[in-house]
Amino acid sequence: MRYGILKISDTNYPTIQTIAGNMFSLTVNSEVEMDQGDKILGYWSTNPKRFIMVLEVAKKSSLDKVFLSKIFEIPSGVEIKETDFQTKINVKFSNNKNLIEVTEEEYFSYEQKLLSLIGLGKSTEKSFVKDIEKPYNRIIFGAPGTGKSKRLADESTIFKNTLQPKTDLDKIKIEFANVKSDENFIPQCAAIGFVYAKQILSMKNDEINKLLQDFNPPQNVGYYIKTGAQVSEFFNLSESNGDLLYEECPDLIKQAYNTIDTKKNKVPQMYAIGLKFSDFISSEFENNSPKNQINMLLGLESEHINGYYITTGSQTLKFIKKLNNTDIKTYEEKTIERVTFHPNYSYAQFVGTYKPVQDINNDENIRYEYVPGPFMRIYVSAKNNPTQNFLLLIEEINRANVAAVFGDVFQLLDRNKEGNSEYPITISEDMKKYLNRNGIAEDELSIPSNMYIWATMNSADQGVFPMDTAFKRRWEFEYIGIDDNEEKLKNSKNEPFYIPICKDRKVSQKIKWNDLRKAINNKLISLGINEDKLLGPFFLSKSVLESAMEKGINFVKLFESKVLMYLFEDAAKMKAKSLFNVDKYIYSEVCKKFEKDGLDVFIFNNEDNVSFEDIKSEPPSNGELF
Repeated sequence: MRYGILKISDTNYPTIQTIAGNMFSLTVNSEVEMDQGDKILGYWSTNPKRFIMVLEVAKKSSLDKVFLSKIFEIPSGVEIKETDFQTKINVKFSNNKNLIEVTEEEYFSYEQKLLSLIGLGKSTEKSFVKDIEKPYNRIIFGAPGTGKSKRLADESTIFKNTLQPKTDLDKIKIEFANVKSDENFIPQCAAIGFVYAKQILSMKNDEINKLLQDFNPPQNVGYYIKTGAQVSEFFNLSESNGDLLYEECPDLIKQAYNTIDTKKNKVPQMYAIGLKFSDFISSEFENNSPKNQINMLLGLESEHINGYYITTGSQTLKFIKKLNNTDIKTYEEKTIERVTFHPNYSYAQFVGTYKPVQDINNDENIRYEYVPGPFMRIYVSAKNNPTQNFLLLIEEINRANVAAVFGDVFQLLDRNKEGNSEYPITISEDMKKYLNRNGIAEDELSIPSNMYIWATMNSADQGVFPMDTAFKRRWEFEYIGIDDNEEKLKNSKNEPFYIPICKDRKVSQKIKWNDLRKAINNKLISLGINEDKLLGPFFLSKSVLESAMEKGINFVKLFESKVLMYLFEDAAKMKAKSLFNVDKYIYSEVCKKFEKDGLDVFIFNNEDNVSFEDIKSEPPSNGELF
């Protein structure tokens, strides 16, 4: 990895070209070609503003152009003088160079000095993934019930969301990033203005254009959005025509049109009419040129512009509903994405693919768009928020064919010492378009160092897929021993869990679950059963154990379906005669024996002294089984 210092002043201010989101290209006079992942500390002096950014090179650059991604920016309003910069960054930019290479030690030293200068006491690098002392690619495995999922759930709390909620203006920018450049561009913009009217009404059109300048919008986009905001002054969603009789709507539309206040802006008033009668207009005029139909209704010429304005207002409603019904209005990134693999799970579900979706412009139409899977969703979040750690958590990873599910993403699992993918992969055009829409302008896919992938695996289960050696060596495996975490087998009163046992078909005895579990395991071990087939402490979940004594007979049935069935049909399938004390070695006989004679159904080792206690007071649901 290379490190650089970039200094831009009024005299040599270059051309900055926004690519998407926080990605941009910059013309420079460099002494070194920077590569993807390299870090740059940049100082801008654009009178009267002076600010500092921590940047990352987005893709391989040349001596005269770099492609950058903004990682951190010193807050606006902080005064940084050029003399302060030169004092703190004591480097010489010779031969008209404005991008020079420095050592790693120098880079972080300079960054630390500058951040301390403005009152931020630590380097931005400290908030990166290096804070997590866990493997990037990690698989937890062990026998059933050893607490694999629980361990990952507990440890995933270190991925707590530290992202600051976006401001309302940031929300508007994100909403606009999702606007499609099609025939519905104007109603989409108007919908943004309507939903964020409180913020937009105080802004001028030019201010709105400047807010959205990263997206290279048309010059009149500020007018479209501002008009949508002004509609709110003439319309309230509670006034919609949902309760109106359709036969009344034509007269009401004409009446509303004739009462337009000509002293005020007429366009948002006509938008408001279309919005109010949107249900009627879309259902009556959808297939018959609504603009012309409205003009005919109002006695106007067929090409009159007023029919267009009312139609646009009508079309705006569906986009307002979309904005109000999506999670984007919260603007909080999901830092953990959880998925469970299964035999039919595919690459398309995991990474993403084109899928048919309902057209928001017409509920009866189907269109195709790229729908991301959990891998792509967490990848985009990690790329766009490099100071926050993200986790993709895969449950039961070997229940699917991992070679097929990961596909070419498998290549990205090799990480370098910084935690980034060692070997990026080329992406398809549909994936590239999706990334561009989400602020990532890249031709290759490369897992960043703030994205972790953790998984659980149970090699003992039937029907699992084997993993090849090449896939395995890209992960760090952690085994949970059969008795690990047994100290956590305590109820809410910090007492050991007891389970009820039958005698003569009545619940009359109890035994500590952990004692019974260990006795069964000892017998299985003596029969040559592998450890991954034994019973872990949480083979029966804590929620089941918590209520075991209260459930009484119902728990006995549950024990049969979970523990006895697993032992008979899986763990001791070939050793049933050595484990169960029954005349007929069929599952129903095992259950009958357990209900009649309790623990005598098992043939324990002589050294295992399995003791039970009589129940002094019958549990509420106690009674006879038959």
